[in-house]
Amino acid sequence: KAMLKQKIKEESLRTYMFTYSACYDSISPMVLSRMFDLSNKQIHALISKMILNDELKASWDKPTDLLILHRAESSKLQSLAKQTADKLTHVMDNTEKMLGQGTTFTSRGNAAAS
Repeated sequence: KAMLKQKIKEESLRTYMFTYSACYDSISPMVLSRMFDLSNKQIHALISKMILNDELKASWDKPTDLLILHRAESSKLQSLAKQTADKLTHVMDNTEKMLGQGTTFTSRGNAAAS
């Protein structure tokens, strides 16, 4: 039971870092320690493992004992995927509006009011 609780805390930290690391320039491991009820040593070990596995773009600043988070520029593929997702969202929104207005589509793809 204690082992399961520990794993949940660790995965919660990992999920938090994946989700919110872009919101920070730096963060203190003491803050993370309080947030996730993990020791500073555990925080350092988990974050360091994420850095080594290229899951997190960050580094430790030893003099200040801060985790410095680095901004990673989107790759060309990531940028194109985001553009495609944005366009698909726009198409879906327009389709939903048209369907909500009672617009039907002919076999040629032309819209006609019903």
